[in-house]
Parts: sequence; C-alpha cells; structure tokens
Amino acid sequence: MKKTTWLLLTLLAVAACKIMTESDRISASLPSMSAEELLTEGMRRYDAGAFDKARLYLKFLYENFPNSPQAVEALLKMADAYAQEKGFDNKVEARQRFSDFYSRFPQAAQAEYALFMQGKLSLAMKAHPDKDPANVNQAMLMFTRYLQIFPDGPHVDEAREGIRVCREHLASHEHSVARFYFKRKAYRATLARLDFLKRSFPDYGRMGEVHLLYGQAYRALGDEETAEEYFRMAAEAGVTSKKS
Repeated sequence: MKKTTWLLLTLLAVAACKIMTESDRISASLPSMSAEELLTEGMRRYDAGAFDKARLYLKFLYENFPNSPQAVEALLKMADAYAQEKGFDNKVEARQRFSDFYSRFPQAAQAEYALFMQGKLSLAMKAHPDKDPANVNQAMLMFTRYLQIFPDGPHVDEAREGIRVCREHLASHEHSVARFYFKRKAYRATLARLDFLKRSFPDYGRMGEVHLLYGQAYRALGDEETAEEYFRMAAEAGVTSKKS
C-alpha cells in the first residue's frame, strides 16, 4: 500500500512538472535576476520573435527596477513587443505603452519614435468610415504633434502621409453621415454635413460625389437651379448619375 501511494505521488509530481508551462518557469525565475540579466534575456527573446516571453522579462524589469538605466529600453521594447503581434488588443496595449514611455521619458532619444508609433497604431485601429472615427482623430493628433515637436525627425515623411490618410478617412466619414441623412430625407441636415465636409476637407478625393449629393439634396428641397449647378460640377469631376 505504501509503495503504491509513493508511486502515485511520484507520478503526480512528474505530471505537475510537465503541466508547468514555459511561461510559468520564466515567471518563477524572474525574482532572482538582475536588471541587466532581465534586459539581456528579454532582448534575446524579442530578437527570436518570442514576443510574449520577451514581455515577461521586460515587464518585470520595468515594474521592479523603474529607476534603473535598463527601465527605459525595457518599456520601449515592451511596447514594440505588443506592436509586433497581430490583433486589436495588442495594438491597444502597444499604444498605451508608447504613451507611457513618452510621458515618462520625454527627453529620451527614443521619445520621437514613441510619439510617432502612437499615431501609427491609432491609424492602424481605424474603423470603417461609417463608424466612430475616434482612433483616426487620435492618429491625426499624434502625427500633427510629431511634426510640431520633431520637424526634422526621421519619421516626418511618414507622419505627413499619415495625416493625409487621416484627412481622407475623416472626410469619408462626413460623406457617409451626409448620405445617412439623405436616405432618411433629412435634406437640410445633409447639406449642413456636406458644407462642413467641403470647408474642412477641400482636398477630399471624392468631391465629385459630394457635389452629386448636394445636387440631389437641393433637388429634393425643390431648388432645381442650385441642384443643376451642383450636377454640373459633379459632371466636370466625372460623376454623372443624378439618381437619388
């Protein structure tokens, strides 16, 4: 009986060791490591593409050695490790870590990169133009701030392109809202939204369609003369359908 019990306990112990994951083993080893060791191992895992494992070392380093020289690189690489992985939640985490970095180390050499990445990740999280453009507005803010603070930074061209993409998306959102109002026969609300679009985004790439919608709304309100003028402008842009 004792032999059977001992054998059973042995088997359970072996099974427990096998069930213990690599992440569990890493977590158990972290308290015994120095800041230098944590950064070295975190970077090794990062370079190998094991981003989830890298974050275990980097997070422990940043949280337990916040004033060490290694904490700066740990926080930045932790943000990069999230950014390297797919999925909306990882982008959210990455953006927050880059924001934390920029807030805590605004004078660091990598601060410009952290600010740029906030814009890049926000833009990557953009929703369909029919939806809330909150992330695009955030991207626009970050890219604009980047150009103001780092006019000679290495990501200036990308930030400018990001702003162009943001503006086109935001204009498309306004266009979508105007169409929504038109379909519900709220014609004056349609015109108000189109006015805002033209005022705010005169370089919108689908302005011919905007003029067409103007014409359709004015026609629905009984102003045929103004409608025909907008239909003419739409036709000049290559948009000719007058269907409402």
